[in-house]
Amino acid sequence: MDKKSISFRRHRGHYPKIIGLCLMLFVLMAMSTDSHACRPKFVNCPDTIIPVDHCRTAYYDLDANLEGDENCPVIYSILECSGQGSATVDPMTGHLYYNPAFGEAGSIVSIVVDVCHEDKCAIDKCEVQFLLTNNPPQINCGTTFYKIYAGYEFRKTIYLANDQDYCDASFMWIESGPGSIDNHGIYSWTPDVREVGRHHIEVAVTDGYDSRSCGFTVEVINPHPYKLMIEELDNVQRGNFVDVDVLISRGSEEMGGLDLLIGYNANALAFTEAALGQDFVDCDWEYFTYRYNWNGDCGEDCPSGLIRLIAMAETNNGPFHPSCYIVDEREMPTPLATMTFYVSNDISVTGRFHPIGFYWDDCGDNSIAVRSGDTLAISREVYDSYGQLITDPPEFPGWAGAPDTCMAGDRVRPLRYVDFISGGIRIEGDTITLIGDINLNGVPYEIADWVLFRNYMLIGLEAFYEITTDSADILRMTEASDINHDGTHLQLEDLVYMFRIFSGDAEPCSTDCVQGTITADFMWDGYYREVHVGSPYNELAAVWLLFDGEIIPELDIDTACFSLQYYRHEGQTVVLVHPECSPDQGGFHMCRLLRYEGHGVLKETRAADFYGNIVNVDFYSDVDEDDEQPIPGTYRLLQNHPNPFNPVTEIGFNLPRSTYVTLDIFNAIGEKVSNLVSCQMAAGEHSVIWNGLNADGDRAGSGVYFYRLKTSDFTEARKMILLK
Repeated sequence: MDKKSISFRRHRGHYPKIIGLCLMLFVLMAMSTDSHACRPKFVNCPDTIIPVDHCRTAYYDLDANLEGDENCPVIYSILECSGQGSATVDPMTGHLYYNPAFGEAGSIVSIVVDVCHEDKCAIDKCEVQFLLTNNPPQINCGTTFYKIYAGYEFRKTIYLANDQDYCDASFMWIESGPGSIDNHGIYSWTPDVREVGRHHIEVAVTDGYDSRSCGFTVEVINPHPYKLMIEELDNVQRGNFVDVDVLISRGSEEMGGLDLLIGYNANALAFTEAALGQDFVDCDWEYFTYRYNWNGDCGEDCPSGLIRLIAMAETNNGPFHPSCYIVDEREMPTPLATMTFYVSNDISVTGRFHPIGFYWDDCGDNSIAVRSGDTLAISREVYDSYGQLITDPPEFPGWAGAPDTCMAGDRVRPLRYVDFISGGIRIEGDTITLIGDINLNGVPYEIADWVLFRNYMLIGLEAFYEITTDSADILRMTEASDINHDGTHLQLEDLVYMFRIFSGDAEPCSTDCVQGTITADFMWDGYYREVHVGSPYNELAAVWLLFDGEIIPELDIDTACFSLQYYRHEGQTVVLVHPECSPDQGGFHMCRLLRYEGHGVLKETRAADFYGNIVNVDFYSDVDEDDEQPIPGTYRLLQNHPNPFNPVTEIGFNLPRSTYVTLDIFNAIGEKVSNLVSCQMAAGEHSVIWNGLNADGDRAGSGVYFYRLKTSDFTEARKMILLK
């Protein structure tokens, strides 16, 4: 073999290796070129933290391309997320979204995004950081100082303003101070007399992340309400002019103005003019006016006569200011205004009482504005012209006061802070009282008179008020009850004698028909709940019992000639046993009169026989007088007894604790007549006698009187009738 041939074979053996190396180098160069052209790269990765509302979806628009070919598509994907919410990225557009989870406000959420080209993913990453921000709730307490009165509810609205985080549920609470607040931001508080003074209330709100607060101050004062009274005049002559005062006693606040609406009977009275009271003139009050024959929206419900009185301390028309804004604090009320009426000469109005009273047609009627202008004092208690507290719910139009719908207001706060007592005129004239004509229909000794008298024995004067509320008529009805002509009225003996008259067993008396005096024994067995009665001298016809406690009695005598009725009211029970047969069918004596269920203490007993005797009662019980008596659980002012009376009556009251007590007597226009008690008294049951004398020692005249019990935390008044 020659050398040439040998050389060829050597090279031919190396050619495949050289060709393979070249091909490998070409592939590597191609791969290197392709890798460089398709490397993904972010071009707008943020270098700062992005703030976003924690209630909204966070968003950022990422952008990446391939070096060397910006049109080459990339695919976005999320590698990491530090938040508790959900993160998503659109793989084609790079739109990044993050929905925060509850409770992430104030935190930073980091999201790492990668990009890929087809199945080739690069190492380039982008970290996006969102700061989840919170807008704290804003709270507004409004006015920062208030005066309120112990015993009255105070309400105001706390406003939540501009919490831009719409997903938050804000919660309010009282951070410090008294009162409560509901989910609507309504703050309320009813202080008592122990909380007199200044109180700062701090109200806070939170949205779960941040809190804010605001405050206001409330000064609690012990209220001394205004009292407005219309004078009551007796024995007014027909055909004359008469002045009727509107009287006022001041409250705890200075008074800046008032608006009164007063109704009267235009058939009996003709209003002519009105004048401001002298004390207000001396204080240089700047404005007073009146409008008569005024008619508002009450239509046919309006009284036949109406007058509006308006007075203001200052009209803000210059530098002048009144010298005083309140009347003096004294026992006697001060004339606020004087109304002049002409009394009709018509004989039909003679001998009658014609009321003049406060009337309401809207919330502004019969109101007092305090000097500060932020409080409007409206009706608290309203008494009619006969001295009765009106308990009917107030409504427009009407005589019962301002309804609760008038209590709305924020800037000017309505407050029940005025007591109203209406009055009137009694025109002089002859009236004839027929003994036995209890219902004043002109027919004496009829069954209706006896039923009315019987109802009085059960429920007191309330029975008469169902017939009439005219105080003159009440006196006439009382006078008509002296059936036995012994000079006393509304007695059990009178009731029995009236029964005998209308049943045909006896004739009416023309003079005193009391025969004599006998004795009856009563035995109360509190353990077995029984009442026994005995009269060794005569048979009894009627019994009246008063229990302290509410019981259910049952008559236990073996006869069908008697009936038992009872009435439970204010923790007491009145029991009346009365005849339904004539005396020849017999009465009862030496018997167990009744049994009862429940718990009660027999406090008072009366009895009467068929024959006109005065029955003196001897009372026995199984209760040991030396046993310690329980302390009453509540304050209580009892109805006086007897009522009506002449000239002495007894007034009872209960005290649950030792306290300073005043017990005063007032006439129908609010003038103090006498003071019976002014001292510290122990807890327990008490009674006081009024002998019908005034503070000067003179005998008080016939009429309606009020007695009022007052302690540091209790006041109550009742009515009684002195009859001569």
